[in-house]
Amino acid sequence: MYTGIMIALFAYPVAYVLFQAVCLVRWRGPWKMAAIVPLGCVAAISVVVFADLRENPASHNLWPLEVIVWSAAALAFLCMLSILRGVVQLTAGLRHTQADPEAAGRTS
Repeated sequence: MYTGIMIALFAYPVAYVLFQAVCLVRWRGPWKMAAIVPLGCVAAISVVVFADLRENPASHNLWPLEVIVWSAAALAFLCMLSILRGVVQLTAGLRHTQADPEAAGRTS
């Protein structure tokens, strides 16, 4: 039972890094700017944690847990942003086809 939980916990940072890379490569414009937000937060938290560890090694005894929690939060943000992006694109596509019904029937 605990093995599955541990694998899931360590999968969050890996999944976050992969999904963050996909979002930054594929998205353009304001969506890309919104996808940079969690990257900035995770980078800032990482810098603070490692700076504190360098000053006092006992200051963040649970730093791996902090990385897991912040990467899970960033992954959740990116997932919600991805869903929102899909809904906006779907809605924009529906509006486009309703505005020009002839274009909806044509095949290019």
